[in-house]
Amino acid sequence: MKKALFFLLLAATVGIANAQFRVWYNTTDEITNDTVVVNVQSPNDDFWFMVNLENNNTSDFTGFVKADSTDQNIRVVGMCAGECAVGRISPTITIQGGETYTEFHAQMDIATALPVGYCAKIKFTVNNGTNDVAVFWAKFVVETSSIAEAQQPSMQLYPNPTKDFVTLSVQNAELTANAKVQIVNTLGAVVKEQPVLSEQQRINVADMPAGVYACRITDGSKNIAVKKMIVR
Repeated sequence: MKKALFFLLLAATVGIANAQFRVWYNTTDEITNDTVVVNVQSPNDDFWFMVNLENNNTSDFTGFVKADSTDQNIRVVGMCAGECAVGRISPTITIQGGETYTEFHAQMDIATALPVGYCAKIKFTVNNGTNDVAVFWAKFVVETSSIAEAQQPSMQLYPNPTKDFVTLSVQNAELTANAKVQIVNTLGAVVKEQPVLSEQQRINVADMPAGVYACRITDGSKNIAVKKMIVR
């Protein structure tokens, strides 16, 4: 099965204000009218969509995140918040007053061979069990054809999630001696870096705190591939 990560790079941090919550996207993608535009490649079996949830109240929040979509080609198949659940409703989460929750992500499934420009807009709702406290949308846009995607460099990580070691496998990438693999936290900071020595290499993550990271391969100033990694 082929997996790919959408282009939500951990670079600039911007946000959308809702009454109780501020929804933060660690991304360089354009955000307009409470909507983040996510460029995805076709064909992919699945990818992840991640946001941070900031509780603006002094009181704690307990609730869940729900996704609504009628599109059959770009679908929500799972929701994770610490633990993962199949479907469009996340497990219950608690966010302390004034704190930011960084563990939410939705697993998306995309049909193969979608045409360039195909898009689907999915609504995400933060609910406390009685009322909606924040609403935001993600517009997923297919940006490449299946032929172009086949020529793109790709990266696999396994096992993922992991707690000790992760094996990095790179395909279709012509890398120079300057190529590096970097692990980036949700704040955009590089917490681990090492040279890319081969098409397959092992990385020790046992010394890293549990959480969600981006594992990326860079060559000079260019990002070659990026993939989400979970450390338990």
